[in-house]
Amino acid sequence: MLAIRITTNDPEKAHLRPDFIEAHKSHLRSGAINIVMSGPLKTDGNEPGGAVIVAEVEDLSAFARFSAEDPFVREGIYQDVRIVEWAVTIDNRR
Repeated sequence: MLAIRITTNDPEKAHLRPDFIEAHKSHLRSGAINIVMSGPLKTDGNEPGGAVIVAEVEDLSAFARFSAEDPFVREGIYQDVRIVEWAVTIDNRR
């Protein structure tokens, strides 16, 4: 199934991002789940305000386990983490 993780950054923890960014990227690239695409959500000032991951997973619990191990989740850099199944209705990529 396709699923997405949508996160919102905790502004109070922004100072921790540089300490954990490489571990976060390494976790996402680990191959533990099949990430189709991912990237930050940018604010008006072009600062990261959160992130989105689109992944093919067996079930949502597998995605939740993967997410719980993400350094940004563990360290509270994300104040909100939401994982939901995604039903694609339009896909114009070629």
